[in-house]
Amino acid sequence: MQNLSNKPRILVLASPNQSRLAHFRKLYQLRDKFDFVGVCIGKGRGWESRFVQHWIELDDAVTDRSIKSLQDKVGGPIDGIINISEAYVPLHAALCERYEVLGPGPEVVAVGRNKYRMRQFCQALGLPVPRFQLLTTELVESSRDFHFPVVIKPAIGCSSTLVERIESYSELQAVYGDLRREAEKFYQKDLLTRQTVQEFGELPFVVEELMGGEVLYPSQFPYKVGEISVESVYDGMDSYVLAIHDSPIATNGPYFEKIMNSTPTRMPQQLITLASEFIGRIHQALGAGAYVLHTEMRTFRDGLMIVEFGARIGGSSLYRSVLHSTGNDFIEILISLALGREVRLMDTPPIPTITHYLCAPAIGRVRSFRGETALQSFPHYLDHQLYDEIGDYVTRPPLNTRACGYVVAGGASFDVLEREIIEMLQCFSIEIEVADFR
Repeated sequence: MQNLSNKPRILVLASPNQSRLAHFRKLYQLRDKFDFVGVCIGKGRGWESRFVQHWIELDDAVTDRSIKSLQDKVGGPIDGIINISEAYVPLHAALCERYEVLGPGPEVVAVGRNKYRMRQFCQALGLPVPRFQLLTTELVESSRDFHFPVVIKPAIGCSSTLVERIESYSELQAVYGDLRREAEKFYQKDLLTRQTVQEFGELPFVVEELMGGEVLYPSQFPYKVGEISVESVYDGMDSYVLAIHDSPIATNGPYFEKIMNSTPTRMPQQLITLASEFIGRIHQALGAGAYVLHTEMRTFRDGLMIVEFGARIGGSSLYRSVLHSTGNDFIEILISLALGREVRLMDTPPIPTITHYLCAPAIGRVRSFRGETALQSFPHYLDHQLYDEIGDYVTRPPLNTRACGYVVAGGASFDVLEREIIEMLQCFSIEIEVADFR
């Protein structure tokens, strides 16, 4: 596979996921400027090769042998690497080192995909995090003195998968073994599983105190736990906040489901300033590299509490939300970082934008989607995507990693947009043939 053009050659790491379709569409738009080589571990979805000049599928295991095989298939040098899948952060760093191109440093890999190391990292920087400790079979007993209820989550988990609220120490004792085995099954192909098990003796969890959160603005939605997510990049000198999303959640348990994002944030200015300060300290400690930082914080009238961060770009919904609201394009930004070019951001005022996820009501197979056309009939509709087909098996918390899709509205006041989204959700439904989830 030779690069016969003068265009910069860029590896694109992308796990097989329908929520990355918008990212691939952008790659296709840029095909006249860059030579893209897409890389996936395992089998892709089948459509990826339509959007990039070259498509490579690797074996499940990422070893020196498989990386050498990738280099043989690529043939010749590459100019940069971008990663649009959170799980591929370790592969991203390894390939950047092998090809001697700009990429995330070892600290990003060490803490950006490990929720336990991430909390230690924040604690060392003096940033507020909930009280926490490592949770393994041998350490369950030491969790007795936590003030229950608590939250437990896999140390290397993505998103809110297998994150649960536990009401008492006796419940923790009863369910931990099953949850650990579920995590080992769920993450058996994760790039960090083997390394993590070697370090801790098993695939560990994190246990932490349950934090609330206040929604600090008027809202018609029934989601009462205040949270924000911050998308940011760092060029080695300055950190840039691309967007702050208000991301309230419906409840404090037993599960924690991402259900909506709206931007620009409606938080008080002093909290916006504080969030930017926290982000700057994290970026400076992690160092420069071609990655986007996604940081989640609970909001309170007198401050913020960091829940977690990760080196991840987010799926189509977050990608499109930032683009619709600010005009900033994650893909273009990542390419600039990977090639050592100046990051250019839009400086126009952000447009109010709300993204709401379309969630299945139960676990099972999709029987129908009703009202998809109706979603597009509202004045401030901007965008939507369904990730699943009729007959697909879909899950619910704690086993899901994504919703079944999303819808975006924008360009009006938040009061108007909230009313429209609520009406959209009343028009749209997903019918499920229900099945047991475990």
